[in-house]
Amino acid sequence: MCNGYGRIRTDLGFLPDVYTECEICSGTGRKEEAWKVSLHGIPFPQLNTTTLEEINTVFGESEEIFQRLTAALNVGLGYLVLKQPSISLSGG
Repeated sequence: MCNGYGRIRTDLGFLPDVYTECEICSGTGRKEEAWKVSLHGIPFPQLNTTTLEEINTVFGESEEIFQRLTAALNVGLGYLVLKQPSISLSGG
């Protein structure tokens, strides 16, 4: 198991390490029990990989969530996921 990292490291000696997605947690780093908990039909670990547009569709009736997402959606950033790594964003 990945111990909450979502990926498993394989040491190849003098070659660079290889990382593979954990099959048990599907790369989320969450335990199997977490997949049984859902919010509006979305399993808890899957919420981090849901796009802002999808979050707005599912939770848009909540005024607080709608207000927080409006600016990002208005400038066309609805494709970003909640747990988007900052290193994957472009400054240009």
